[in-house]
Amino acid sequence: MPVLDGLDVCRRIRAHPAGRETFVLVVTGRDAREDLAEVLDAGADDYVSKPSTPEQLRTRLEIAARRIAQEEARRTAEAELARARWLAGIGETTIALEHEINNPLSALLGHAELLLIDGELSVGQRDELQIVRQQASRIADVVRRLAKLKNPRSVEYGSGARMIDLSRSTTHNE
Repeated sequence: MPVLDGLDVCRRIRAHPAGRETFVLVVTGRDAREDLAEVLDAGADDYVSKPSTPEQLRTRLEIAARRIAQEEARRTAEAELARARWLAGIGETTIALEHEINNPLSALLGHAELLLIDGELSVGQRDELQIVRQQASRIADVVRRLAKLKNPRSVEYGSGARMIDLSRSTTHNE
C-alpha cells in the first residue's frame, strides 16, 4: 500500500472506538513466522498468505463470520447475565426491605389506629395523627409496589443519578 502498510492500518482500526468489534483479516505476502506474529500483534484476527485461492479466502471469511456470530452471542449472553444479576439484586433487596420496613410499619399503623380511637385527643393531635397514618400508608404502598415489580427499569433521578422506577406502570410486563 502506498502510504500505510497493513500493520499500520490494523493498528489504526484497533485504536478506533469501534475497532475492537471489527474483524480484521489481513492478506499478506509475508509468510515468515515472525512476520505473521507481527500481524497478529498488530491486532489482526486472522491472516491469509499470498498467493491464495478464492476457496482459501472464502474459507477464511466463513471462519470470520462464525467468530463474529460467536462474539455477538457472547456479548448477548453477558448482557443477559448482567440483567439477571441486576434483577436478582433487586429481588434480594425487595425481600430485605419488605421484612425490615413492614414489621415496624405495621406496628406504627396499629398504634396510630389505637390512638385515633382515644376520645381525649385534641383536634390538632388527631389531625397530626391522621398525617402520620397517611404517610405510613404511603410507605406501605411503596413497599407493596416494590414487591409486585415485574420488569424494573431505572430512570434519571437528577444530577446523573438513577433510581428504580416504582410507578404503577412498571408493575406489569412491558
